[in-house]
Parts: sequence; C-alpha cells; structure tokens
Amino acid sequence: MDSDLLSHVVAVLVSFCVGLPILARGLRAGDRPVALLGAAVTIDGLEWLLWLMAAFTPLRDTPAEPILASACRLGIVATTSLMLGFTLLVFRRDSRGALAAFWILNAAMAVSLLASGAVGDWRGARSDLPWVWLENGAQVGAYGWAAAEAFAHYSNMRRRSAIGLVDPLVANRFRLWGLYASMFVLTQVGYFSTLVLFVDLPAFELGLTLLTIGGEMALWFAFFPPAWYAQRVANRLGETA
Repeated sequence: MDSDLLSHVVAVLVSFCVGLPILARGLRAGDRPVALLGAAVTIDGLEWLLWLMAAFTPLRDTPAEPILASACRLGIVATTSLMLGFTLLVFRRDSRGALAAFWILNAAMAVSLLASGAVGDWRGARSDLPWVWLENGAQVGAYGWAAAEAFAHYSNMRRRSAIGLVDPLVANRFRLWGLYASMFVLTQVGYFSTLVLFVDLPAFELGLTLLTIGGEMALWFAFFPPAWYAQRVANRLGETA
C-alpha cells in the first residue's frame, strides 16, 4: 500500500474509533468539553475520508474531486474550531485573553474561507492569494495552543502522579494529546513548505506521512491505551520522584 494512502486509512480508522465513543459519552453526560473533543476528532476522521476519496479513488480527476476537496476543507475548519472550543473550556475557561484568541483564530479561518470562496477557490488551493496562509496560520495557532496547554498540564500532573495523587494514565493522556497536536503543527508547517518550494520530494512526503501516523497513534494511545502500554506508563510514572 502507498505510504500516503496508508496514513489516510490510519487517520480515518483511528479518528472514528476514538472520536465516536467520546462524542457519544459527552452527549449522554451533557459534558460540553467532552462532546466538543469527540466531535472534533470525529469530523477530522470525516475530512480525512473525504480527502482519501478525492485523491485515491476513481473519483479523482472527475467533477466530484473539487467538491470533495472543498468539503474536506470545511471539515478541517470545523475541526479546528471545535478544538479551539475544547482548549478554551478545559484550560482557560475564565481567561479573557484566551477568549479573544478563540474568536480571533475562528474569525481568521472564516474570513479565509469566505474570501477565497468569493474568487471561486473553495478548496483553498491558490497559494498566490493570502487566504490559504491566513487560514493555515490560524490552524497552526490553534493546535500549537492546544499542545502548549497539554504539555504544561502534563508537567504539573506528572509530579502529582509520582506521589499517588493523580492516575498516571490520566497524566500521560495530556502528554499524548500534546504530541498529537504538535504533530499536526509540524505537518502544517510541512504543507507550508510545499506551497513555498513547489517541489514534490518523496522523502519529504514520507516524513509527513510518518508524522500523520505518529499523531494518530498518540491519539489512540491517549484514550484507548493497550494493556501493555498502560502498565508501562503506570510503572514509569510511578517510579518518578
């Protein structure tokens, strides 16, 4: 299987298998942050599926391809907006600065989407216009914020887990969530590079594929860790003074 196709398949499967149970749990419990998280991961899986259909099925190079690509872009914007809401509510609920960042990043994505759509570029493919840069910059900001908050929280919880005040798996979940968000940022930076350089380097694409798969594995292990991994985390954090 082509490595790029493999990364798409992994992203679709992991996103749906992780996102749907979390979404269902959040809706049942009326837990808004959990529902936002589940919706973000689930819609991310949907946009990966749409792009897979556009790039790796007989729909490629047909009139359906730009429609699927445009829908994929809408999915990315929606996912990022939901992620921003989750980050705000979980980490900075009472911060006016964080609330301002939430609205600024959402507005940047909305303006980019509508402005590029006004010139017929609903799929966001024209790098000669500023909108793709503004939109992707906002997404890097959103996921970079999520990563920073997760790693900072992990640092605090790691010390508490060492003396038995916090479940090691819960503490480690923040670390993995930070890794997931960080790998998204790195793939977006890689995407920027391809827009700037206008090159198609197999080794570069392989690196982006590995980042994608690595991020999805971090997401999976964060919420549904295998037994061997859960035991390893418990042992490692339990030994940390």
